[in-house]
Amino acid sequence: MDYTSDSGANRNTRDHRRPARKQFKTDKTCSDRSTERNTRDDRGPAPKRSRPDESAKNDKIAAPAIKKPVVDPLQTRTGGAYIPPAKLRMMQAEISDKSSAAFQRLAWEALKKSINGLVNKVNVSNIGVIVRELLKENVVRGRGILCQSLMQAQSFSLTFTHVYAALVAVLNSKFPQIGLLLLNRLIIQFRRGIRRNDKSICLSSSRFIAHLMNQQVAHEVVALEILTFLLEKVQDATDDSELGDKSRNSCAELAAAFLRECGQKLQELSPRCMVRIFESLKNIINEGKLEERVKYMFEAIWTEGRNGFKDNPAILEELDLVEEDDQVTHVAELDGKLDSEDILNVFKHDPEFEVNEEKYKEIRASLLGESSDGEDGEDGSESSGSDSDDEEDEDKENAGQDILDQTESNMLAFRRTIYLTLRSSLTVDEATHKILKGNIKPGWEMELGNKLQGQVIWITGASRGIGEAYAIVLAKSGAKLALSARDEQRLQQVKQKCLDAGAREEDILLVPLDMVKYEDHEQAFNKVLQYFGKVSVLLNNAGRSQRARWDDIELSVDKELFELNVFSLVALARRVNKYFRTVGGGHHVVTSSTLGKFGGPNSASYTASKHALHVCVGYFESLRVEGLKDNISVTMLCPGPVESELLQHAFTEKLGQVLLVIIKFEVHTS
Repeated sequence: MDYTSDSGANRNTRDHRRPARKQFKTDKTCSDRSTERNTRDDRGPAPKRSRPDESAKNDKIAAPAIKKPVVDPLQTRTGGAYIPPAKLRMMQAEISDKSSAAFQRLAWEALKKSINGLVNKVNVSNIGVIVRELLKENVVRGRGILCQSLMQAQSFSLTFTHVYAALVAVLNSKFPQIGLLLLNRLIIQFRRGIRRNDKSICLSSSRFIAHLMNQQVAHEVVALEILTFLLEKVQDATDDSELGDKSRNSCAELAAAFLRECGQKLQELSPRCMVRIFESLKNIINEGKLEERVKYMFEAIWTEGRNGFKDNPAILEELDLVEEDDQVTHVAELDGKLDSEDILNVFKHDPEFEVNEEKYKEIRASLLGESSDGEDGEDGSESSGSDSDDEEDEDKENAGQDILDQTESNMLAFRRTIYLTLRSSLTVDEATHKILKGNIKPGWEMELGNKLQGQVIWITGASRGIGEAYAIVLAKSGAKLALSARDEQRLQQVKQKCLDAGAREEDILLVPLDMVKYEDHEQAFNKVLQYFGKVSVLLNNAGRSQRARWDDIELSVDKELFELNVFSLVALARRVNKYFRTVGGGHHVVTSSTLGKFGGPNSASYTASKHALHVCVGYFESLRVEGLKDNISVTMLCPGPVESELLQHAFTEKLGQVLLVIIKFEVHTS
C-alpha cells in the first residue's frame, strides 16, 4: 500500500509536534504490526501499561497509614474528656501502686469532681451536711480547686453569696489556709476588674469579700480599704471625658452595693469610720456630678444607714455557724503583694502521697469523730445483718403511714412552672389563664406572691374595699407597704389587720393623702422614699363610683369624678415614673373595672373614667408602650362586682350627694 498521499504528508507534518512514542506508532505499516504481534505472542502477555498519575496513586494507597498517638485523657492539661465516677473508681482499683503518678492523677480527678459537685449543691438548709461531706475529702490538698469552685459558683449565683461565705467560715475555722487563699484570690480578682473596668467582676468579688467580712473571715480593714478606694475614685474629677464619667458612676454603684452588704457589720465594728464614710456620701450627693440613677442609690444607702441597715442583716440566723472565738480572721492589703497560688489548681505528683493522706485521715477523724483505721465500717457491716430483722418490722409498722416530701421538690417544680409561665406569656390575661389551669394544691397560693417579698409597694385608696384587701394579701406575702388614703383612722385599722396577717411593724408606713391635692404628691413620695429607701410598685387604687341616669348627670359630677379617678392617678404616676426611669425600672398597677372594657347602665361617668385609664388612647396604655425601653411595666386590674363599701360613697347625678347604699354581691358555685 502507498501512504504517500497529501493527507499522509499532512499527518506526518502534525506528528512532528507529538511525542516520539506516538510518532513511532503512526509510521508503522500493517506488516510491521503483524510481525510485532507474533513476536509478542512468543514472549507471553505484554505487561499492562499504566499512566504516571495512576502509578503515584497506587503507591500512595500501598504506603502504610500514619496513626495518631493515643493520648490518655488524664494526661492532658485540663483533665481531658469526662470520665464517669464508676469508671474512674474502676481505673483506680486496677492500679496497685498508690504512689504512682497514674493513681494520684485518678485520685485528683475524683477529688475535683467531688468538690465541684458539693459546692454546687450547698444552700441554707443543707449547709451542715455539705460541710461534713467536704471534710471527708482532702480539702488541704484540694484547697486550690475548692477556692476556684467557690469563686465560679458565686459569680454565677450572686444571691447565694452569703451561703458560700458561711461555708468558707466553717472551713476556715478548721483550715485557715483555705480562707486566706480565697481572700487573696478575691482581692487579686477585684484589682484585675478595676484595671479592666469590668464592673461584673468587681461586683462579684467585692460582694464575696463583704460577706467574708461579715463572717469575720476577712478583717474589717479590708472592707474599709475597698470602700475608701471606691469613694476616692468617685470624687476624682481629673478625667472629664465620657469614659471618666462612666468609670466614676461604676465605682459609685460598686460602693453602694458593697456598703449595702456589709454596712451593718461595719457600723458594729468601726462606727467612727462609718461616720466618715457617710460624710463622704453626703458630699458626693451634694456635688451632684453623678447620674440621677446613681444618686438615688446613694440616697437609698444613706436612708438605710440611718435605719441601721435593718433590711440587710450582716448574717442570717441560720448561717451564724461559727463562734467568734473559734474564727480565724485574715488581713490582706488591697495594694499589697499577694500570691494567688494558681499551681494549686492543677495536678502535681506528690512523692509522699500516702503519708499525707494518712495524716489527713487522722485530722478528719478528730473533726468528724470517725475511726481513722476504718474499723467502724467493718463493725457496721457486721451489725447490719443482726439489725435487718428489726428494720423489716419497722417497715411493716410504717407501711400504713403517709410519706411527706421534706425535700420540697414538688414545690420547686411548681415555682419553676410559674416562672416559665410568666416569662412565656405575652399578656397578663394569658399568664393568668395558664396558671389557673395548672395543678395548684391547697397552701400553694401564697407561692405566687413570693417574688413580692421585700418589695416596697405604695397603695393609694387603701382605707377600705379592694385597697384594704390588697394590703392584707400583700402583707402575707412579705411585702413592705406604704398605705395612703384620706381617712387616717381607717388606715390605722388596716395597718392592724396587716400586722395580724404577719407583717412587721417597721414594714408598714401610713401616708395620709388626698389624691386631688396635687401639691401634696411630692411630699408624700419623699416620705415613702426616705422611710424605705426605694419604691418598687405603685398600686393606684384611689377612686369613687357613681350611680345615676345618663341624662340626669350634671357636668360638674363628670369633672369631679374624672379629677379623682383619672387625673389624680395620672399626676401621682408621673411623679413616681420619673423615679422609675432613674433607677432603671418599676411597676405601675392600676385598679380599673370590667366597666372599663364595656359600658354599663346607670354609671356613665364612672364607666367613662375607667375607659380613660386603659383604652387604646388611654393614659396607662400609652405609658405601657413608652416604658418598655426603660423596664417599666403596667398592669391593669379589672375586677367585677365585689362586696365592699364602694357604693356607700358613690356619686349621684348631683355634686355633693352620695348614694349611702351597700349592695352585697354573692357568687354561687355549683
